[in-house]
Amino acid sequence: MLRRTGTVAGFSRGPFPLQGGRKTRAAAATQKRAGGRQQADPAEPLVNLPASEEHFMSASFLARLAQARPDPGGGAAAAYSAGVGLALLTKVIRLEQGRLHNDKNRLDFWSGHLKAAQQQKKKLFQLQQADVEAYLAMAKTLEFRDDPLTHQWRVVEEAIRCPWQIMEQILAALEVVSKAGELCRRHLLADLLVATEILGGAFHGAYHIAAANLPHLPEGRRQKWTRQLSRTSHLGLEATLRVRSRLLARTHEA
Repeated sequence: MLRRTGTVAGFSRGPFPLQGGRKTRAAAATQKRAGGRQQADPAEPLVNLPASEEHFMSASFLARLAQARPDPGGGAAAAYSAGVGLALLTKVIRLEQGRLHNDKNRLDFWSGHLKAAQQQKKKLFQLQQADVEAYLAMAKTLEFRDDPLTHQWRVVEEAIRCPWQIMEQILAALEVVSKAGELCRRHLLADLLVATEILGGAFHGAYHIAAANLPHLPEGRRQKWTRQLSRTSHLGLEATLRVRSRLLARTHEA
């Protein structure tokens, strides 16, 4: 039984259409000089986001997700949810990066983690689209079964590999949350806790999507992927608990 309901007949196997770069009310762009540093001005109105980044967090994806069709499905939804957690993490990093009294070490710290968060969000966007592609390919292969068995197995494995890669990206994102929580102001810890819970939920959602496709594999390949998913799942549970505990400990410091 496939992991999503509905027919795939007539559906495009291409990636989501990207909307044009519309302006959003993101963080400011004006530069003020203060002690040789640049400071963001929150009163400054609009900056442009790349079309791909805007689409990743757009309402159009949620509208597509709610339609009575198999794509996008749970894997893409998990990647999208992880992007929400990363957006909140990015907000905290940018707030800390813009503080006037940061020394060079702190600036380097926040700049490095901002770059890591942005790379992770870009990868999640790619995986969000790849999951749709992989599912549709698997559904077509299992419906007609015209291809050799070895090809069928490879297609099914790709539908497992995509959500597993989403899990791996979320693991990396949780580590950035943990690092950010070590130096951010205490009033921002609640935002990082929200990001942690969102990322943890997305992680386990991606696991369920990957595991749902295991029965379509032959015994040997199924056992291999079961072990791989189990190991990664345990890492994710441990990481979520660890990051949450560290953030809470800082929250309750005297």
